[in-house]
Amino acid sequence: MIKTCYANFLSILKEGYITPGTNYPETNGIIFSALDPNYYRATETDATNELHSGKRGFVGEVIETMNKTSFDDLVQRINSKVVQKIIPDKREELSYTCRKLILQDDSINRSSVVFTHPEIKKEDLDFNDLAFSVFLANFLSFLVSRNEFSPEYLATTKEITEFIGTCYHDFGKQVKSTSKLTISTLNTTNFDNVFRQIHFTGDLSSQKPNNIKFFHLDIINKDFEYKDLEDFLINNIGNYLYSKADQNKSIKDKAEALFGVKAVRQMARNGDINGDELGDLLLYAFLEKVLGAPKLMSGYQLSNASTCSKSNAIHILSINDFNGAPYHQLVFGTSSILNDLDLSIKNSFKTINDIKNNRDEEIGLVESLSFNQLFEPNDAEALKDIIVPSKGSKSRPQMAFGIFIGCDIDIDKQNYSNPDDYKNALEAKLEQTVKNKVPLLEEQIKLYGLENYSLYFYLLPFNRAEQDKSLIMDAIKTGGVN
Repeated sequence: MIKTCYANFLSILKEGYITPGTNYPETNGIIFSALDPNYYRATETDATNELHSGKRGFVGEVIETMNKTSFDDLVQRINSKVVQKIIPDKREELSYTCRKLILQDDSINRSSVVFTHPEIKKEDLDFNDLAFSVFLANFLSFLVSRNEFSPEYLATTKEITEFIGTCYHDFGKQVKSTSKLTISTLNTTNFDNVFRQIHFTGDLSSQKPNNIKFFHLDIINKDFEYKDLEDFLINNIGNYLYSKADQNKSIKDKAEALFGVKAVRQMARNGDINGDELGDLLLYAFLEKVLGAPKLMSGYQLSNASTCSKSNAIHILSINDFNGAPYHQLVFGTSSILNDLDLSIKNSFKTINDIKNNRDEEIGLVESLSFNQLFEPNDAEALKDIIVPSKGSKSRPQMAFGIFIGCDIDIDKQNYSNPDDYKNALEAKLEQTVKNKVPLLEEQIKLYGLENYSLYFYLLPFNRAEQDKSLIMDAIKTGGVN
């Protein structure tokens, strides 16, 4: 048994999860800069050695600072100072490893409350639906509250390495064991060539899983190039418009080549190609490809059905808990493409609030879907079991939100003569813009009481957002490029 104390956590973090090349004093300093930014010995070797050797626990001033810090502020500091130093692909595994550390520690009673935001007992710790920064804030707060220290508690490097290896093996096995629905409709060919994702380490302080991801298109002559985007959307407009069952039928009938043409004609006949639906198409693409949440109903299907839905999309997302079984979220989507980013964000949150306040109708719509008509038999039965489970067998899916935002980015093109210099400057501007908007996102989350909902944001800049969305959809309607 490895004791749950800061010294052992420091070893686990350093040996398995922190950015390679970061030594023990630096690792300790990263943690302490979040717990107590004013603690002057955080990065000193002797202070780290004292903690790491079990000669002392957290000092009084650190505990005092923690007690005076609001949980939201602690999450913000951990998000900005710690999360970015942890290897992105290892964050879920680190969360799993920390849980296993507590669960295998017999000195902690199973009924003990280990996390406080929200309150979670040890016996309930297997289940994970906390955002990573919120999880770390809870875990570090627990370590500070215990303040266990003694040389006899320390695990050897070999024990730590073996423990990490066991967690890695178990975590990978559980992830692989999770069953996935096969209802995805998106044709992902060329997605990565069309959309260039910009690395962003930020996180929202929501207590639920969330993300902020942003992309840009190819750049030619200092403008975003739309040709590849239009081709990608033409190849997917039928998949967006129609159900998985319709898509499979077209494949069986060898009518794949006409699938997109049929969709464009139907939208044009109904007068639905005017620019506004571009955001819904892109929302569909990002939710399916990036989030991994297959479509239940598209914005087009919702707008042409006799429903009272406020949503622009409804998708379903499977998330692994730490028993190897998935729990599910119904992801209700909204999209907004405006020149002004702040206005686009605020409009999106207004729609999210409308969807939240319309919860009974939104959930009722999903539960009343004709699954057998929309999906293949195996998937139809699986969806019915997930969305309308037998009484007492399992909980229904949680409500979450997916948001696509399109906007303009203001950058002076005249300052850059070299194309690579402009591209680098543009990406730096985009990253800084997103970082600058996190406070606005947090403000809107609190304004509308969305702290307990997962929020998945996808941002894409345009040359002239409001004008170009109509031009792009016109190109799709005519099958060519203007």
